[in-house]
Amino acid sequence: MLLLLRAVRGMKCRGILLVLLMLLSGCGNVLASQAVVEAEIAINEHRYERASALFHLASIESSSREHEALYQQSIHLMAMEHYTKAREVDKMLLTWTELNLISTESNIIKEAAINMVRQKLKNLEIEAVEKLEEGNPNQIITLIRLIEDRMGTFQMFEKEIQVLNNLRRQLEGGQI
Repeated sequence: MLLLLRAVRGMKCRGILLVLLMLLSGCGNVLASQAVVEAEIAINEHRYERASALFHLASIESSSREHEALYQQSIHLMAMEHYTKAREVDKMLLTWTELNLISTESNIIKEAAINMVRQKLKNLEIEAVEKLEEGNPNQIITLIRLIEDRMGTFQMFEKEIQVLNNLRRQLEGGQI
């Protein structure tokens, strides 16, 4: 027990609580529930890798299809983050579509994914305005067309897509 205390001494309170629950409860569902709570906190803190590991733990400790589905969604969310950072918008949007095909009762991961897409669209809007002012619009026009093709029917992003569509028309016309 002394070795265990030394091992967890550097962990945060939540981590200690999780280890103690594992040792004391002996019940997978309690551990799974706590892991889901911790994963939701990690999602809100944009710590997607930690959240995925915790959802994975929950899926292992329980036989819940919900926990497995949340784990699968979290893998897609991590991929979306990777593609966003790598500026691979097409792959990010395709991964977002795949994430949405996984049904869960909880919407926490889908909400995080929606926010990620919205932020990317906002960043593209800023980039489009800059390219318009620079007079170098070709690359951004192609990207906006791709987004329109992928997301043209999604009403939840209607406003963002309309703004990008208007900017694309201005870029094609060379005027602001």
